[in-house]
Amino acid sequence: MPGTGQTNLRANAAESQNWDAPPNAASLAQISMFDLDHGAARGGSLRRDIEEQAMTPRSDTARYAGISIALHWLMLLVIVGVFAAMELREYYPKGSDTRNWFKSWHFTLGLTVFALVWVRIGARVFTSSPAPQVGPAWRTGPAKLVHLALYALMICMPLAGWALLSAEGDAIPFYGLSLPALIAKNPVLAQQIEWAHVLGGDIVFWLILAHAAAAIFHHYWLKDHLLLRMLPARR
Repeated sequence: MPGTGQTNLRANAAESQNWDAPPNAASLAQISMFDLDHGAARGGSLRRDIEEQAMTPRSDTARYAGISIALHWLMLLVIVGVFAAMELREYYPKGSDTRNWFKSWHFTLGLTVFALVWVRIGARVFTSSPAPQVGPAWRTGPAKLVHLALYALMICMPLAGWALLSAEGDAIPFYGLSLPALIAKNPVLAQQIEWAHVLGGDIVFWLILAHAAAAIFHHYWLKDHLLLRMLPARR
């Protein structure tokens, strides 16, 4: 009979062979179940972590408040009406009723922009807004300047139109009302204001195009969901 020492050597050799052998499916399943149970015991389920992360809103898809979104698109429509009224006016002879009608609506809609921009500024101040977009300075800097310029022009352009009508001695129409003149009648000053008003209108037109082009670039090229922040959420 083999001795005790020889028996122990054989047992150790068998254990060594079993350790080096590849694990079978049953052993892998046992190891996996052990890892999952051990991970849950340490403080958290992977599934629960994934669900919590999915439920956390992403900053790049957060939207502006509903009133800010509504005012954004409403003011765009009004501004389109301002430009359309001024362009369509040119198709009719000076002094005609139709030409004066378009001119009246040009100034009425312009003053509507002036009223709405203050509501929009208040909405931006008193409602939540998405976090600013992160990006290189060459992209974020001009974007901020365009926004500031648009807000400034939405305030200054209607006031210039109001002053223009006042300097010409014309009535200032606003939905059936006649607003008071800002300045006394002054034909020379009226020409200067008209020149600045026309120039400002051209600047507004190109700034809006640049703003729209940047939004399209962000949405289709950078794919950073910037455009979605100013769109209503889908139900």
